[in-house]
Amino acid sequence: MTTVGHEVCEILEVQPARVFVLQRKDERVACPHDDTIVSAKTPPQIVERGKLGDVLIIEAVADKFLEHQPTERQSRRYARSGVDLPPQTLGRSMGAAIDLFSTIAREIGRETRASALLGTDSTGLPVLDEDHPNGIRNDTMWCWVGGTKWVTFFYAKTGDSDSVKDFLGKDLCRTVQCDGTSILTFL
Repeated sequence: MTTVGHEVCEILEVQPARVFVLQRKDERVACPHDDTIVSAKTPPQIVERGKLGDVLIIEAVADKFLEHQPTERQSRRYARSGVDLPPQTLGRSMGAAIDLFSTIAREIGRETRASALLGTDSTGLPVLDEDHPNGIRNDTMWCWVGGTKWVTFFYAKTGDSDSVKDFLGKDLCRTVQCDGTSILTFL
């Protein structure tokens, strides 16, 4: 028989993540005329001279905040792949990556506050506190929306008018739309 054609069958498949050691060789040179030794400048990393690569750290941050996967669970997943990655090491590295976003977050907050019309809502946020009688206190997470494209989350220990003033700053002359809370009447 002769082939008259093929039917194409497409199947969606996945290749599990692969953890590997990336080895970089940093050149070191010596002057033949004296005892001067100079090393090549290392490329920037999220954690300078850290053992975790930038892609691994960014993936961990995305897993934590987009997929709501705790750091300890991520460490267990790596352990199943044969990689000993303590949650403390992963957590510190993720914290360093988040610190890099602080400049961007400040600019987004500035753009949000600059909008003529702001929308806001708050929600209670349980926070572990060993000094509190129940071991947990209830703080507040505010979501502020400015215009059509700016969103800022603002953490406050209380949900009162002082936290609203803390976010808005000195310029309180604007329209703020919110739910039926009474705190804005104190502005």
